[in-house]
Formats: sequence, C-alpha cells, structure tokens
Amino acid sequence: SFHSLGIETVLDLLLHYPRRYIDRTNEAERLSQVDRARRALRDVPIRDELQTHVDLARTLLASLASDDLVTAIHLIGAEEQEPVARAEGARPNTMPTDAVHRDDSFCGHVVARDAPLEIEDTLNSSEFRYHPHVLGGAGVRAYVGVPLRVQGQSVGTLCAWADHPISLDDRHRASLHQIARLISLRLSNTV
Repeated sequence: SFHSLGIETVLDLLLHYPRRYIDRTNEAERLSQVDRARRALRDVPIRDELQTHVDLARTLLASLASDDLVTAIHLIGAEEQEPVARAEGARPNTMPTDAVHRDDSFCGHVVARDAPLEIEDTLNSSEFRYHPHVLGGAGVRAYVGVPLRVQGQSVGTLCAWADHPISLDDRHRASLHQIARLISLRLSNTV
C-alpha cells in the first residue's frame, strides 16, 4: 500500500513512473483492427471459444502459481484495456475486472512493444516496481503477456498474473505463445 512507503519512494514513484512507456506509433491502423475484433467478439460462440483458450492457459500455468493465478484476454483500445475473457483460481484476486486505463495496464506495454513481456518478480523490476498494480491493492508480483495480432497489428494480449513471483520454463512459455497464436488466428479469421 502507498501508506507504508517512505517519502523518498513516493517521490521516486511520482518522478519515475509517469505514463512514459506507451508508444502510439501506427495507432490508426492498430485501432482499426481493434474495432474489427470488438465487432467479432459480439458473437457469443467466438467469446465462448476464447474463454476456452483462457481456461486452457490457466490450467497449463496453474502448476507454477497455485490457486492465485489469473489468465485473461484483453483488447487494448485507444485509452482503455478492455477485458474479453478471464479465468481465476479459488483464491480471490484483487486486480480490477473492469476496463482500466491503457497506460496503467501491463498489457498496454505488451501492445506498445508488440512483443511478449515477462516479469518474474515486479518488485525486482526497475521498470515496474512502482507500477500502480504492484504497489496498490492488486499486489501483482508476476506478469506474463503475449501480444494478440490481427492483420499484423497488436490488438491485445493473452496474459497471466499472480501475487507472488513466477518463473516460466521453456515448455510453459512455448505453450502460452502457441495459445496466443491460436487466439490471434481465430480473431484474424473472424474480422
């Protein structure tokens, strides 16, 4: 919680975690593909199919993170990270389930980089240790996100997070990437 931080840490947070990492290059074409994916997701069978992929990813990664692991698919719009599907364990998770500002989301960084992002322990990450979801109520300690691409544009993520450090092995990493490719292919064939 922010109340337990010292004044130097709070000043460091204010100075070093501005919304500075989000690159909006090629945004018009990317947002066009996000809108197309949104329209495709109005189809209930497609949403159900994507939920099955999220459930599969959670089952795959559960051996690493016990019951606190959450997996999800998010679309990243112009300003918000929008939830599409989510799978949780038995323990409640405090990460917001509604849309959050894109710049405050881990997934926004994945889309901006158009590359996977894996953080074994957010508290040991110079880039993310002051992230609002690390220091705030969500208490995210580990995150992994893989971009979902439609027509060559990164439109969202398949991601997972937990409240303790997680280290993926090559087999889990490759499987997560393969599930993300399946989701991307499904979205691309729908739009």
